[in-house]
Amino acid sequence: MQCTEKFKNYLVVSDTPEEFALAVVINWTNCRCISFCMIKCDEKEKEQDGENHDKSNELLYLLAFCLYFPFLFSGPLVMYDDFLRDMSRSLYSWSLQWFLGCILLVVRYSLWFLFNDFVLHYFYVSALHYQPHLVAQLPLWSLCGLGFAMSQFFMMKYTVLYGLPTAVARFEGFKTPPRPKCIARIHLYSDMWKYFDNGLYTFLKRFIYVPLVGSGGAISSKLFGGAASFAFVYIWHGMSNNILIWTMFNFLGVTLENTFVAIAEIGRAHV
Repeated sequence: MQCTEKFKNYLVVSDTPEEFALAVVINWTNCRCISFCMIKCDEKEKEQDGENHDKSNELLYLLAFCLYFPFLFSGPLVMYDDFLRDMSRSLYSWSLQWFLGCILLVVRYSLWFLFNDFVLHYFYVSALHYQPHLVAQLPLWSLCGLGFAMSQFFMMKYTVLYGLPTAVARFEGFKTPPRPKCIARIHLYSDMWKYFDNGLYTFLKRFIYVPLVGSGGAISSKLFGGAASFAFVYIWHGMSNNILIWTMFNFLGVTLENTFVAIAEIGRAHV
C-alpha cells in the first residue's frame, strides 16, 4: 500500500521536468490506447455484419501509434484510424514546392518558439499566478490585461507544442488536426473547444459524447454526454481543485450557450 501511494504521488506531483514529462507521456498514451480500443470495438461490430479487417501486426501498429516520436510528448492527438491510414499510404515523390512548404512550417514554428521565449523573459504572465499577493494589488484594468495576456500566451504555447510536431510529421506524410485558432477572435465557448484543440475535441465527441447521446438525443442525454465529456477532461488533466473549477465553468459555459441557442431557435420557429 505504501509503495502504491508513493507511485501515485510520483505521477501526480511532478516536481522535476523528468517527472512532468513522464506524466504527460502517460496521459497522451492513455488517450491513444483508448482511441485504438474504441476503433477496434467498432471494427468488431462491423465484422459481425460481414466486414473483415486485417488483424495482422496490430500490436506493432499500436506501438507505432503510441510511440511515434513527434507526437509522443506534446501531441497533437490523432485518431488511430487516421494514423494507420497515413502510415499505410503508398510512398510518393517529394516535389520542391512541397519540401519548401515543410521547411517553411518548421521555420515558422521555430520563430514562434523564440518569440515565446522572449516574452517569458520580460512578461511574467505565467509566473504571476504563483504570487497571488502581487496579483491582488493590481488595479482592475491591469487584471483584465493580465487575464487576456495569460490566455493569449496559452494559445501561443500550444501553437508551438502542436505546430513543431505537425511540421516534422508532415515530412513523413502524416496529416494532423488544425493548429489552435487565435482565441481573441473566438466568441462562442463551444468554438473554443472545437477550434483550439481539434484533436481532443474529436476524441471527446467521437468516443464519449456521440456514443452516449446518439443522433438527435434528448436534452437530458445531451447534458449527460456533456457532463461525461468534461468529467473525462477533469480526470485526464489531473484531479486537482483548479482543474475541477476550470472544467465546471467550461461545462457551465457550453451548457448556457446551447440553452440560449435552443431558445432562440424555438423563437425563430414561431415567428
